[in-house]
Amino acid sequence: MTGFILVMSVIVIYLFISEPWLKKRYSVQKHSGILFKPINKTHLKAEFILLVIALPVIGFLAGIGFTPAIMIFFVLLYGLRVVMEWKYAKEKKQYILTLNGFVAFIVALAAATIFYFQG
Repeated sequence: MTGFILVMSVIVIYLFISEPWLKKRYSVQKHSGILFKPINKTHLKAEFILLVIALPVIGFLAGIGFTPAIMIFFVLLYGLRVVMEWKYAKEKKQYILTLNGFVAFIVALAAATIFYFQG
């Protein structure tokens, strides 16, 4: 358990250090939403469709014991966000921060999976 807490602490520290540095280094424009704001209507529709499809699928898969289903949903969601920000709002460079968070999320998922199956 202490290994898991250590890994998560390192990830949080990494994000606190890397986000301001990336903003300054690449002149990333400030995010306009509190948590997240879709780039355009296509992005909003794509996330909505992903959510509508994912909820029943996750429910079904969780019901039969496939617990990584929610992780797969979040990977798809983050991946969609990175692609949409890169494709439609490249000049804001917000995709750099989203990709940074996505990589940290993948590392956290890997750590959680490793520690979950170890003990």
